[in-house]
Amino acid sequence: MKVLKLRPSNYWRIGEHESWFTDMAKEGLHLRKVGSIFVHFIKEKPKETRYRIDAIHNKEITFEQQQMYAESDWSYVTRYGMFSVFISS
Repeated sequence: MKVLKLRPSNYWRIGEHESWFTDMAKEGLHLRKVGSIFVHFIKEKPKETRYRIDAIHNKEITFEQQQMYAESDWSYVTRYGMFSVFISS
């Protein structure tokens, strides 16, 4: 089931966003997409996960960047603005 929540207003409060996404996952809401007004979650089993947000200036994350994160057990989730979101379980 898809669930929408209002997006926190300040993009630059990266730590707050990471904590919020992590807290939502503990409640069973897993991040799928960040829009201009709403954050899209999917309802699944609660899970202990960590989110990391990185400012990447390119329009798209490169394959090499994805590989670098994957080697450290981080998976790409989504992008909003100049920020890319990664997850690790």
